[in-house]
Amino acid sequence: MTRRARAPGEKAPLRRGLAFGAVALVGALALAAATAPGAAPPDEIEWGATFSQKMCASLGIDWRETYLAVVGDLRPSVLRLVAYWDLVEPAPGRYDFADLDWQVGTAEAAGIPVVIAVGQKVPRWPEYHFPRWLRIPDERERRRRLLAYLAVVVERYRGRPGLRYWQVENEPFLDFGDGPRADPAFLGREVELVRGLDPRHPVLVTDSGEWGSWLAAARAGDVFGTTLYRKVHDPRLGTFSYPLVPGYYALRERVTKLATGKPGQRFICAELGAEPWGAEPVPRMSSAEQRELFSPEAFRRTVAFARGTGLRELYFWGVEWWYFRKLRGDPAYWDEARRVIRSGRRQRAGP
Repeated sequence: MTRRARAPGEKAPLRRGLAFGAVALVGALALAAATAPGAAPPDEIEWGATFSQKMCASLGIDWRETYLAVVGDLRPSVLRLVAYWDLVEPAPGRYDFADLDWQVGTAEAAGIPVVIAVGQKVPRWPEYHFPRWLRIPDERERRRRLLAYLAVVVERYRGRPGLRYWQVENEPFLDFGDGPRADPAFLGREVELVRGLDPRHPVLVTDSGEWGSWLAAARAGDVFGTTLYRKVHDPRLGTFSYPLVPGYYALRERVTKLATGKPGQRFICAELGAEPWGAEPVPRMSSAEQRELFSPEAFRRTVAFARGTGLRELYFWGVEWWYFRKLRGDPAYWDEARRVIRSGRRQRAGP
C-alpha cells in the first residue's frame, strides 16, 4: 500500500493487494466467523490511547491542556506516546526532551504506564518525522544518525518505572508515508539496538490490521500490534466499511503465531480507529462532515467490534479529536470514551 502526500492526520488510500485480498477474504471470513472468540468481558480489557501533540497542533488546540484532560479525566490504562525525531533533535546532537519528559512524568504521576514509539516513522502524518537538518541524500549517514538518536532516547527512558514497551517504528512494513521503504535487515538492527540497551522492556512492532502481512512484524518484535479500522476512505472506492467480522483478527493471530513459531507472543491492538477518515484531513472537515463520517453510534459499534476480537489490550486513536469536539460543545465522544475506558481493567501502577 502506498500513500500520496496528504495533510497531517489523514490516512492513506488503499492501493495494494485488492485482488488477492478479495479471494482470500471469502474463506477467511467464513472460518473467522465459525471460530470467533466472543466478546471479551469488559473488565478483562485494558483500554489505552495514543497521544500526539502534533495532532493537537493540527486541530488548533493546546496539547498540554488536552493531555492533562486525557490523563486526569479519561484515565486510559496505558498511553502510547511519540518521540518525534524532529522535536527531540532539532539540531544535530542537540536534544530537547522537555515535552516528552513532561508527558512521561505526568503519566507516571497518575499511575498510567506508557509505550514510547521511536524511530524515523512514527504515528501521524507524514509518518516520517525527519529533522529538517537531515534532508540529505546519503542513506548510510541518515541510518547512522538514526541509530545514534535511538540510543539517546532509549538510554534516557529505559529506567523509568512507568515504561511498558518500546515501539520501534510504526507499521514499518506498510509502504506509505513521505519516506523510504522499509528495509527488514535495518529494522532488525534497530530492534537489536533497543534490546541491547534495554533488555528489561519488550519491543513492540506494528502492522496494518487489514492490509499488512503481520508475519514480518511479528517476527521482528517481542509484542505484535495490529491496527483496527472499520470505516475508511479510498480515492477510488470512496468511503466504505471493511466487510470483516471480529473473529478475522483472532484467526490471523492464530495463523501468524503458527507461522512464526511464537505461540506465546502477546498480540495487542495498537491503533483502534475512533475518529473520522474521509477525503479530507479532519481539520479541514466541517463539524457536520466529521459527525457524518464517524457518529457516536459508530463509536459504540467500533468498541463492540473490538471487544469481539478477543484482544485484551487496545489503544484508541482519536483522543485529540474527541477533546476538540468537546471544546466545541459536542462532548458525546469524550463522554462515551470515558465510560468505555472506566468499564475496563484498572490501570496498573507500573508496566
